[in-house]
Amino acid sequence: MAEAVEERMMAEYAAERLTPGTWRTHVRLGAVPTSIAGRELTELERGALRVTHPEADLVQRGPDPGVATIVEFTVWNPVAKVGQLLFYGHQLPLTPGYEDVTEVHLRIVTGLGEPRLRELAAAMGIDVETFQPAWLLQKLASRRGRS
Repeated sequence: MAEAVEERMMAEYAAERLTPGTWRTHVRLGAVPTSIAGRELTELERGALRVTHPEADLVQRGPDPGVATIVEFTVWNPVAKVGQLLFYGHQLPLTPGYEDVTEVHLRIVTGLGEPRLRELAAAMGIDVETFQPAWLLQKLASRRGRS
């Protein structure tokens, strides 16, 4: 259930707030080796390894091609995204197509306004943005037993 909510959040957020053509979703992060134990890997083997890599929800390029922002969307467990994003920030410049990135910004987009999350994230250099479309507020209310 949470995944579908976060997917919808991501789609609506991107459509409303991001410039088309400046972002990609579900970006597998990190470099994939070309060989293991002295043997060249086939494209099929490299593809199989790539699916084991962590996946960023959304990566946006800035007007400067050396700048990118990794955005993670969450409702149910926003604190878990802090450590995840810190790791992702180190992986992005190793990712095919992002080797030219020299500056990585990190952002959590959450459906919950949690001031303590903002404090923790800010201390780690992570921006937090609240995105609460009407349908999400209704879903949160129903999950918490209110309408």
